[in-house]
Amino acid sequence: MLVEASNLTQTMLSWVSGCAVIDWVCAALPVFYSDPLPANMAAVGGLTVLFTILCIVWLIASGERSARRLGDYCRPLIRSRSWVDR
Repeated sequence: MLVEASNLTQTMLSWVSGCAVIDWVCAALPVFYSDPLPANMAAVGGLTVLFTILCIVWLIASGERSARRLGDYCRPLIRSRSWVDR
């Protein structure tokens, strides 16, 4: 039960943090609240691509690695022979 309470708290706090970040980005870059004109849409698309590239560069520069190796996902989860092989 404590694990479920912890998961609920973590989910709630991440949602609140996400809302705060989105509000900050929209306040810092008012083009996100502007009318859907072609120039504004191009600016929003460009900013989205820029943020995506910055995130990718950050992950590469910080050396983030997966907790599991790729080979761990390729191994079968069930080690016994299937009923077809028997």
